[in-house]
Amino acid sequence: MLLSGAGLLKLRTSKLTALHTGMSVENMLVMKIGLGWREYQQTYPPSVYQEIIVRVQGVPGVRSAALGANFAFSSGDWVKSVWVEGQPPEQEQMAAFNVVSPSFFSTAGIPVLEGREFTDRDVLGAPKVVVINEAFAKRYFPGQNPVGRHFGDKGEKSILKYEVIGVVADSRNMFLKKAPGPMLYAPLLQDEHGDATNVVLHVRTRGNPKLILDRLRAEIRALNPHVPVRDVMTLSERLSLAQRPDRMMAILAGFFGSLALLLTAMGIYGVIAYAVGRRTRESGVRLALGATPRNVLQMIVRETLTLVAAGAILGLPLAFICTRVLKSTLFGVEPQDPITAAACLIVLLLAGLAAGYVPARRAAVLEPVSALRTE
Repeated sequence: MLLSGAGLLKLRTSKLTALHTGMSVENMLVMKIGLGWREYQQTYPPSVYQEIIVRVQGVPGVRSAALGANFAFSSGDWVKSVWVEGQPPEQEQMAAFNVVSPSFFSTAGIPVLEGREFTDRDVLGAPKVVVINEAFAKRYFPGQNPVGRHFGDKGEKSILKYEVIGVVADSRNMFLKKAPGPMLYAPLLQDEHGDATNVVLHVRTRGNPKLILDRLRAEIRALNPHVPVRDVMTLSERLSLAQRPDRMMAILAGFFGSLALLLTAMGIYGVIAYAVGRRTRESGVRLALGATPRNVLQMIVRETLTLVAAGAILGLPLAFICTRVLKSTLFGVEPQDPITAAACLIVLLLAGLAAGYVPARRAAVLEPVSALRTE
């Protein structure tokens, strides 16, 4: 049971590690830049965003930079209601959203599948536009080209408020096991509700992003020395942070599974060693009558494997039943995964074989005369 649970959790962690999030996480540095809403209204015009980008892109080693109200690889907890053109209003039509600057998708490595991404022309006063992801297009514009379609966020009377100008690939957020849902992106330069009072700077570099971190901080301080910069890390580190609970669970399960395997091997060794000790005279008789040490060794090992196999036959169905409890936490793995079950069975048999071999070897090398004299 414990080996099966540990094997399933380890396999789940491997699949999560190999999972493609929908964006390139290599050589990407992210950091929060604090702009208080009241101070932002009084001091920071929208042009401050362009100035931040220009300064950062001037740092040697930077390939591109962009801003977002939330991380590209975010917690996904920003949602709003949507009212789609041509569809009857339904209860709980919701979509996650982010507010991003021009070049956000190219910087984050999220492919644009149709239409275009935001440009410097998408500012306050210009027609309101949005970019949606594949999941949004499939749910709200099934079988249609969503580019040029409209929807709103404040009831039926607002359905012509936003025009879809592009569709980007789905990307997973920090809830890795959850499939990407409908997502919309609004242009940062059209933000008028204070969604971007704290912006996240995304910097794509040509090499190790941490080597230019001090230079990036200096450029931001040169713009305003009082602007706080926090939560500085690479996108790879954020991904690792999201995977940490699953890794810890797999490590704990592996530890207890290994401990159970060790105790099992010790128990088998003790039982077989005791049985061999009680059958010393029998072993001597067999050797005296012409049995070879190999015959004695095979007999005891065969009995050991029979004992282990009996336990496995009883434990395997029980493991299949108990691992159903893990179904809600598994990703890309079935609780009754045959490969995991076979691997656990082989490991258990090998452990039993190793535990039974030592006393079997001891019995095989006995001197028949000495064995016959044993009381």
